[in-house]
Amino acid sequence: MPAAPLRGRFVWHELMTSDPDAAARFYPMVTGWGIQPWDEDPSYRMWTVKGVPVGGLMEMPADARQMGTPPSWLMYVGV
Repeated sequence: MPAAPLRGRFVWHELMTSDPDAAARFYPMVTGWGIQPWDEDPSYRMWTVKGVPVGGLMEMPADARQMGTPPSWLMYVGV
């Protein structure tokens, strides 16, 4: 059976936050997702479903915090 088409579907869920450690503890309880470090940069963590990456978690850059940018989710949609 072919894979479901990605067009119009959320394909990546990324959280940028000032406290990624707290997010890594909280969101798996809410979503059921796992979490693992990215091999290229362990400070970037990936949300996983059954071991498959579905999103990312990163610390908000200092300049964004200084500008007052709030923590936020960014969703990527397949096109």
